[in-house]
Amino acid sequence: MNKNFNLECLDEHNQLRRLHGCAPLRLSKSLAEEAQKYAEKMAREEFFEHSECSDYGENLITRKGPKGVTLTGKYFIITL
Repeated sequence: MNKNFNLECLDEHNQLRRLHGCAPLRLSKSLAEEAQKYAEKMAREEFFEHSECSDYGENLITRKGPKGVTLTGKYFIITL
């Protein structure tokens, strides 16, 4: 798990929330760990779908391209 990437995504998300008068979100270490495990499972088992957990909202995004290309948290938040 890349903590800097998670914080970058959170910051970008909260900037958009501020524009709409919404309260900021906080990073949850336990939720981030569960999300990472699920992302790794999807990659390992080659599927892409929402989890069966109904306790929390969930945004999924995938991007295919050349290996080694670094994408920013802003890219993912803006393209959602």
